[in-house]
Amino acid sequence: MAVQTPSNKGNTTKQAETNQGQANTQGAKSKSNMFGSLPTFGLQSAVTSFGHGGEVFEKLYEAFSKRIKDANTEVKGEGQYHVIKVLKQKAGLNYSGIVLTQTVGSVTSAHILMIEKTGDYPDKLIENVNGVRYELTRTPADALDDRYVVQAKLTVAEQLGIDANSIVITDGTLVPNEFDVNSESQVEDLLRNTINAVMAENAIRVQDYKGVNLADLTSGGNGKFFVNMFFSGDKTSYLDQTGMPVRQDICISLSYKTNNTGGGNRSVNQGADTVEIVKTYGYIDFEWTGPTKA
Repeated sequence: MAVQTPSNKGNTTKQAETNQGQANTQGAKSKSNMFGSLPTFGLQSAVTSFGHGGEVFEKLYEAFSKRIKDANTEVKGEGQYHVIKVLKQKAGLNYSGIVLTQTVGSVTSAHILMIEKTGDYPDKLIENVNGVRYELTRTPADALDDRYVVQAKLTVAEQLGIDANSIVITDGTLVPNEFDVNSESQVEDLLRNTINAVMAENAIRVQDYKGVNLADLTSGGNGKFFVNMFFSGDKTSYLDQTGMPVRQDICISLSYKTNNTGGGNRSVNQGADTVEIVKTYGYIDFEWTGPTKA
């Protein structure tokens, strides 16, 4: 909704003098609205006066902050978590975000949550191919680029008083418009994924965690690895960390089958002990192209 102020040229000089007098009496008082005379809707914060997604942003930030405060009470010594805002208007970003960090030793791992409702699509990418100009639409996820990562690191460094070079960004998550910030389960899933991201990074970098070694696990037997691809007829709905459904038209699975057949000449394929290692789901779109006219 546009807000229009009627102009009154006759009162311009008098109004300017009045404004100057008010500015002098206010002195060093902090401004309640960082954007001057622009109206602020919803929650009173810098981000709510700069986009319709401010309320969602604040609710998610408050939900994370409350849960992290409770989690920090169980953390002994180092390893405390912090929740930090990245406001888009401070660095000309497309979207505001929330960064969750954990510091272990000299490493601070951070995961970015970029909130789609706080901004607009990035500018289109213009390319010229053989003299033809193409406008390529960039998705919200494209805004989570190197510039965004640099700004997130600088914001974290400023808030925590640490060197920006000690911060490791463990990728980021786009929180889409469809995310229900009022859903306890969705907020919990998103927080759990975010915590796992920073914890895993610190475990690898600081605690020298090597992960699971499949060769060691299978060295004592004569089993085999199997890679299978199949079209999924499963009607179960799988959701990602933001509560969005994941298409699963096709599945590629890696499994290990042990030769636990009780002896004899039976093959490993007849064994009953199968360990599923990982499954990756994807989707296929078929596009029909009609005949071209001569």
